[in-house]
Amino acid sequence: MYPIITFIEDLHEFLTGDRLVKGNIIRKHSKKLDRLGDLSFPLSFKNWSQNITISDTNLRTIFDYLSSGQDLQSQLDSLVKQSEKWALTVRECKLINNSDVHLYLKRSDTIDLCIKKVLNERENYGLLHKCFTKKITVSLDHTFECDFAKMTLTELRALITHDVTSNVLACLSANNSDSDCDIKITINSNQKQDFTLVCGSVLNENGLKDTKTTAFELYRKRALDLQLMAQHKYGVQVKPSWGDYFDKLGKASVVIEMLQNRLHKTIKITLNNLQATNKGPSFIFYNCARLSSLLKQFDERVANKLYPELPLLEKIDFTLLNQPEEWEIVYVYILQFPTVVISTVCDIKSGLINLHNLIIFLSNLSSIFSVYYRRVKILISAKEHLLPTLFARIYLLKAVQQVFHTALKLLNIEPVKEM
Repeated sequence: MYPIITFIEDLHEFLTGDRLVKGNIIRKHSKKLDRLGDLSFPLSFKNWSQNITISDTNLRTIFDYLSSGQDLQSQLDSLVKQSEKWALTVRECKLINNSDVHLYLKRSDTIDLCIKKVLNERENYGLLHKCFTKKITVSLDHTFECDFAKMTLTELRALITHDVTSNVLACLSANNSDSDCDIKITINSNQKQDFTLVCGSVLNENGLKDTKTTAFELYRKRALDLQLMAQHKYGVQVKPSWGDYFDKLGKASVVIEMLQNRLHKTIKITLNNLQATNKGPSFIFYNCARLSSLLKQFDERVANKLYPELPLLEKIDFTLLNQPEEWEIVYVYILQFPTVVISTVCDIKSGLINLHNLIIFLSNLSSIFSVYYRRVKILISAKEHLLPTLFARIYLLKAVQQVFHTALKLLNIEPVKEM
């Protein structure tokens, strides 16, 4: 089990006596963490009606349910004290606007736990929580054209959805031969049956279903777009031998474009939409490559005796990671990555799938990492008093890279090492 999931269960049990969490009554924050804290929940007992069935309507706050008779401050102090036994430790509780309790986690302990867990589990991080006790499979109910030179873009969208969904389910389903159900993916909106996912159409620039552009044409155009962008935006000197490299990038770009929205909704894709390629896929690829480049530069400086060898993970002082972006990267993206993976398929039996959550996750992670890279110099001087901070940041980058690569692997995208 992952710390953020277990922590929310711990907190829910403390408040209600039950570890089963229904809905999003406990909210995880993603912005303004210094001011708003990391999580929050409503104080009023009335807001908990979905989670607790009780005839006593005289209870004022959720704390009164299990610990009535105590003043609110004592109840908040008790939560902080009890959290020392939980998956994550609460540093402080605040009541904001007299309506919500906001929790501030103990950052140094959380960062230490999180980075070590990622680097110990490596490519398995985020994929070990089995949501389904039986195997769930997915299949295409339509006789799809296998030739990319003839395949329509809507068929391509359904095929990509099938492949990525299969990847996620293979990780989150129990490893046994018992099959629970087979989910059909269809492009026919009239086939709204149980265990069926309807794939929305791909529209052209005029807002009409695109029946002319083929998968091959889109792949080829996106490969060319990314090559031109590498030359003109990033100043890369493209070599003739890089054709296969940009072909892979082009296909990866299409995957991200196709999964950027909820499956049942239509999406608009035009061959000449350079802006979409720039804002979405290329930004993700560029930051993935930037991560790889930073770690490669560090290794080169170690090899050239400019930096000492990276100490063992157990000897790193993660209290030195005290920048706001560092906490946001760890808490919002590394720590919560397992819940993002789960969110993509947790409602699949109800006909809902959220693969776009992976795309949003990668895009937002790229954004905060880009801000962090511009504001904080990572490969700092090799002065002795600065080395502990350097080493902590290198391990942070390694954890970010692992999460990046795992998310891309689920999308069948090979990590970009240079761009």
